Amino acid sequence: MTVAKNKLILFCLIIFVASAVEVLFTSAVLANDEMRSSPLFVTSRPVEHQFTRVATGYGAISQDRRHVAAYFSSGDTMKIKIGEAARVELLDSANKSEFMQGLVSGILRNADPKTGQSVVTITMMKKANVPSRTYASIDITLSSRMSLAVPTTAVIVAAGKFLVFKQDEKGDFDKTKVTVGSQEPDFTEIKNGLSVSDTVLVQGALEWYQNLMGGGSNDDDRGDD
Repeated sequence: MTVAKNKLILFCLIIFVASAVEVLFTSAVLANDEMRSSPLFVTSRPVEHQFTRVATGYGAISQDRRHVAAYFSSGDTMKIKIGEAARVELLDSANKSEFMQGLVSGILRNADPKTGQSVVTITMMKKANVPSRTYASIDITLSSRMSLAVPTTAVIVAAGKFLVFKQDEKGDFDKTKVTVGSQEPDFTEIKNGLSVSDTVLVQGALEWYQNLMGGGSNDDDRGDD
């Protein structure tokens, strides 16, 4: 009698556990379906985006109002060449800006060893209509290239790795490791891990990840497969 009773109890426990697992699985599926249909989650494909790296220096216009000597980081000046185009913004005492075009006419590297800065001289195309010693900000394009990119909101950082959620054939989102390059406020360069034919979650990626990991929000605790 005792053996039969124990078997009955064991059978009931098995039925209970199986039912609980089924409920949890169904809840998870429904939750994922609800998240996929939510307007908070938006998908898109990677695009070709132009990434431009610009070096910025600061200085003042000369007495003849045709030249600007500006300080740049020594690392940037290693990539600047004589004759390159420069965009000059002049800011007068009334905080009124005037934009002018110029060319790099001189480079004095490591001009200030204490700060590691170099001096770049810009010759402007015409004389500026501002007093000498007027504050100037100079932008010089160091590089510009087209590269595969996704909206920056699609990329999350977990345990020191960059992840996106790529949609599979069933419509689910799989956690995918990617190698990133240049990062801008709106776009992040993808060097490896995606192709132009992929579809990724570009809005709601962090929320999806937190749901996947059981609601965790601490970056240090996030792992990867």
